Amino acid sequence: EYGPTETAVGCMIHKFDPTVEIEGSVSIGRPIDNMQIYLLNSNMKPLPINMRGEIYISGAGVAKGYLKNDSEYRKRFVKNPFLENQIMYRTGDIGIFTDSQNMQYIAREDNQIQLNGYRIELAEIELCIREYTGINEVLVMKSEENTAELTKLIAYYTAEEEINETALREHCLQKLPHYMCPACYIQLKEFLLTANGKIDKTKLPAASAVMISDDIDKNADKFSILTDSLKHVLGDKEMLPESNFFHLGGDSISAIQVSSRLIGRGITLHAKDILLYPVLRDMVCYMTVEKKEEKKQELCCGEIENTPIVEWFIKQKFNNPDYYNQTIT
Repeated sequence: EYGPTETAVGCMIHKFDPTVEIEGSVSIGRPIDNMQIYLLNSNMKPLPINMRGEIYISGAGVAKGYLKNDSEYRKRFVKNPFLENQIMYRTGDIGIFTDSQNMQYIAREDNQIQLNGYRIELAEIELCIREYTGINEVLVMKSEENTAELTKLIAYYTAEEEINETALREHCLQKLPHYMCPACYIQLKEFLLTANGKIDKTKLPAASAVMISDDIDKNADKFSILTDSLKHVLGDKEMLPESNFFHLGGDSISAIQVSSRLIGRGITLHAKDILLYPVLRDMVCYMTVEKKEEKKQELCCGEIENTPIVEWFIKQKFNNPDYYNQTIT
């Protein structure tokens, strides 16, 4: 069942089938009798299948409003443009139609943030991390630092066993756009809760205290070589694991230059990976050390087939084939 208190709790119903719904969120189904559910965009226009929008509820179960709270009433209860003399409740929930009748809940609208020009759904990141084997609970939030260079996403998670952060980071990079991948992953034994059972965000460890994580420690040599190459191309700037290639002044041309310099030092990092994963901490994961094959320095014996030009030369039957003169005038 799905339904906020302002409507009938259970205004949408769905029969769960564990043999079919094995991945992602469970559908919230379809409306009950005498209730209407709408999925609308910011212009109050209906959305088609597979398009995200805000869920609006109308019908007999919608409350008349809030007692002595007119401002919140005007914000949440709006006129129904599809039915005369009806009102709708604006839930603030984001959903998507999976087919013509069934809807799937995605996240709260207020769980969206703006980060470096991108609109990001934190619940989508949490779902991706939760899919990683061994992880139980996840909380993703925006860091509190105001400096543009340090604006980042922090992922807190719990697991019974220690999680390999590098593998988890690569999992997220494969599933999510680079701008949605957290800059810092922090494993906790458990989340401390408030009195009403919600995660107490004030008790979470500061990200700045753990930004130099295990994956950078293990790849310290690679990171040092990477920053040396970047400084040679982009200038002598401060470069931290969470620094962004583009914020440092990088572009497609400088990506090629950095890739070329790394090849000279025996490391492969493709220019496309620099552009796709611009955060230096992520970029290090795609650096590979070239294996140098020792070539044997000894005499080579055997027959070599004549090339066409050699065949021509032999057919000329020169008097002295050891010498060939060409006159230049």
